[in-house]
Amino acid sequence: MGLSREEQETIIIWNERDPEVKIYTASSRVAYRLRKIGLTPIKQEGPEMSFVVPKAAIRVKTGTRAVRVAAGLPRWRKK
Repeated sequence: MGLSREEQETIIIWNERDPEVKIYTASSRVAYRLRKIGLTPIKQEGPEMSFVVPKAAIRVKTGTRAVRVAAGLPRWRKK
């Protein structure tokens, strides 16, 4: 039996000590997109996968604005 839609969660763990972000996902859609950009899971148990990504590679998009979060300060970029 597969996971319910509620159980197909993605958790991003970001702390100020580590230079990388840890991404845990049980979503096949998110895992597919992370693998498509060339990331390899560091841990896999069934449908659940964990990835490590450099902080500089994280960008948060809200509406027409994108925020690249690197070195602790966001940079705004208009589309």
